[in-house]
Amino acid sequence: MVNPISISESPHGSWLAERGRFVRDEVAAYDLLKRANGVGEHLLAVEIGEVVLGEGEVADEGPIFQQMGRALAALGSSDAARECLERIEEGRADEAERCGLLGRVLKDLAAAAGTEEERKRLLGESLARYVAGFRFAVGRGDRGGAAYCGINAAALAVLTDDLAEAAELAFETLAQAEGDAGFYGLATRAEAALILGRLEEAGALYREAAAIAEREGRWADLASSKRQCRALCLKLLGRRDRLDGCFGDGVVAVFSGGGVGKDEWCAERAAEVRGRIGEWLAGNGVRSVFCGVRPGWEIVLLECAQERGVETHLVLPMAAEVWRQRWVGGGGIWICS
Repeated sequence: MVNPISISESPHGSWLAERGRFVRDEVAAYDLLKRANGVGEHLLAVEIGEVVLGEGEVADEGPIFQQMGRALAALGSSDAARECLERIEEGRADEAERCGLLGRVLKDLAAAAGTEEERKRLLGESLARYVAGFRFAVGRGDRGGAAYCGINAAALAVLTDDLAEAAELAFETLAQAEGDAGFYGLATRAEAALILGRLEEAGALYREAAAIAEREGRWADLASSKRQCRALCLKLLGRRDRLDGCFGDGVVAVFSGGGVGKDEWCAERAAEVRGRIGEWLAGNGVRSVFCGVRPGWEIVLLECAQERGVETHLVLPMAAEVWRQRWVGGGGIWICS
C-alpha cells in the first residue's frame, strides 16, 4: 500500500510551523502532545510541554503534565515522570489515567531499586495507585480505565504474594472487561483468568489476542502481554513457559548487506541468493524485516520479503524527519509499506 504523507501533517512539522499558536492555545497544545505521544515522538512531547508551560499562559496545567508524564515514562525517565504526574491535583476526570501512569512509573522505579526494602516499598505504592485508579474508574463507569488499572493491580498483588487480593481484583476486572473483543480486552481477560487459575480459558483468550496482534502488526503489545504472562506463570505455576505456546512463534530480522557497485553486481548469483533468502525467511518464521535500501542484497531481501507478505521496515541513515526535509525539501514524501 502506498500512502502520501505530508511533513506538515506530522507533529514535528506542525510544531515547527505553528509553534506560536500552540503556545497561545493550551487545548491545541494538548492535542498536539497526544499526537506526538501517539506516534512515539516522546522527546518532542516533552519539548512541547516544557515550552508551553514556560512561555504560555496555561489555565489548566493538568492535561499538559499528564502527557509529559506519559512521554517521560515511555523514555524511561521514571523520576521525572513521577514528578510531573504528582503535580496534578487528585480527583480530576482523568484520575484513573493518572493513577495508572503513576503505577507504571513506580513499578519501573521498583525494578531499579537499590535495596530489597526499597523495591518492596515502591511495589506497594505502585499497587496502591493501580487500586485507586481502578476504584475511581469503576465509580465513573469507565470500564476501559477500570480494566487497565484493575488487571495491573491484580498482577502486582500476585508478584507481592497477596494472592487473596489478586484473586479478588482479577474477578472484579473480568466484569469490567467482559465483552471487549479487542486486543486489550482479550489480553486483560486472559491475564485475569490465569490469576484465577483457569488455565484453559486463559490459553484460549491469549491465542485470540495473539491472532489479533498478528493481523494488526501489534508486536510490541503482544510482547508486553507475553512478558507479563511469563512473570505470572513463574510466580503461580513455577514454570515461566507454561503458556508460551499461546503466543505463536516469529522472528524479527535486522539485515545489513553492504552496498554493491555496478561493476561488482553479479546477476548470475541473484537467483541463487533469492532462493536462499526465501528459504531463510520461511524456515525461521520471519515476521518483520528491518534493513537499509543500498543497491545490492538489501534490495533483494526487501523484494523477497514483500513477495512473501513479510512486513518490511526501512532503516534510514538519519532521523526520519531530517531525512524527509533533506531529500524532499518539505514537499511531502511517498512512504511505501
